[in-house]
Amino acid sequence: MKVFFGINRFHKIKIPQKTIVIAIGFFDGLHLGHQKVIEEAKNLAKKINGYLFVLTFARHPKMIIKNETYETFKLLLTNREKIILLKKINVNGVVFFNFNKTFSEINPKIFFSLISKKFKLKCLVVGKDFCFGADRKGNIDLLNVLTKKVNIELKVVNTLYLKEDGYLKEFDHEILLDEEIFKFRKISSTFIKNELLLGNIEKVNLMLGYNFFIRNKVIKGLGLARKFGFPTANIFIPRNKILPEGVFVGRVNVDEKIYNAVLSSGKRESLDKNKFKAQSVLKLCLEAHILDFNENIYGKEIEVYFIKKIRDQIKFETIDLVFEQVKKDVEFVKDFNYKHF
Repeated sequence: MKVFFGINRFHKIKIPQKTIVIAIGFFDGLHLGHQKVIEEAKNLAKKINGYLFVLTFARHPKMIIKNETYETFKLLLTNREKIILLKKINVNGVVFFNFNKTFSEINPKIFFSLISKKFKLKCLVVGKDFCFGADRKGNIDLLNVLTKKVNIELKVVNTLYLKEDGYLKEFDHEILLDEEIFKFRKISSTFIKNELLLGNIEKVNLMLGYNFFIRNKVIKGLGLARKFGFPTANIFIPRNKILPEGVFVGRVNVDEKIYNAVLSSGKRESLDKNKFKAQSVLKLCLEAHILDFNENIYGKEIEVYFIKKIRDQIKFETIDLVFEQVKKDVEFVKDFNYKHF
């Protein structure tokens, strides 16, 4: 899969002389709704023996339009994690536009002209709520007009909704959220992030279509857990990565080998009042106690998957009490039935 970053490099892309199908959107989380858009594009590309390209953005538009910061606006996937998932979907290429102030003010017609001329574009696939260009003036109606003028097929993919009992349904119209008779919620990145912060991991994973994860390097921690017989891998957390807080049943991928694990995500509040206090004590930390594992993996990139929440973080008065609880968490994970996860 070819990966390109930046609008300037976009002009230098050597596109194969083959018909192209494009799926476009920010795709934070690459949830089931996003996957439906990309799978539709993938099927169309296969029918015409063409290539599938995904066009997305290196930064979320809200970072520029609403002046959001990494402290106030976090994402389900980093760009590197998004690339990992797109590779698994087997797209031919992905372009990350550099969404900046200049790009945010681009005329929708100019943007469409840019991508239609650069690619030998046969079909454009978008979600039902897709908008583009300055002030989001580029909508589905405008795309219909623009694509017909240059004989490009436009495919608009319906939205997916989730019912309270986990039932998924596709609708070709918007559901008003106050219509209680339906009890459906639109699957969106915002909805998933809210459920993630509430600790509803199984619901999150259902909407994602995979287990929520983080991939990054193992870094040095305080070394305290090892002294108590529970060595942990401390994972670096990028500023823009959202994580739930609590203790979780998890899995860890180390060198393509999967291990069961206890995950602890949160601030080390139990260490605030004792001699183990460190400068990083109030920062969000993610630790994984990997079962049946005793290798040195400092500096190595691993993937950590969240499966089910065990409990909230608890503030303990002593370190001994902390690790009494850790023993119980480990036993919970050892007894957990991973069969359906």
